[in-house]
Amino acid sequence: MLRPDLVAAARCLTGPPVTRFAPSPTGYLHLGHIVNAIYTWGIARALGNLIGNCVATVAIAAWEGDIDRPRAHAVLDGRPVPPTEDDLDVASGPVPIAIAVPAKT
Repeated sequence: MLRPDLVAAARCLTGPPVTRFAPSPTGYLHLGHIVNAIYTWGIARALGNLIGNCVATVAIAAWEGDIDRPRAHAVLDGRPVPPTEDDLDVASGPVPIAIAVPAKT
């Protein structure tokens, strides 16, 4: 089973996202530059939002005392962590599936 290298991922995602806006060989701005600028801006914005939300979630959980520090350290170290009852929602049972029925005309 493949396990993600969370420490390496955390190192990559802790700083601001690095994007590149490549210059044109002719020197003139064209549609490809605009598309590339919007694309790289979107990537930087999405990564910034993701990192900010993750940090805020952990900070709030730590502030309220809802974080299991030994378990969090085990996850960040890459050690296997058995699921707890909070992870397994056994009380609700299986989720019902809605079946679409065509309307009668």
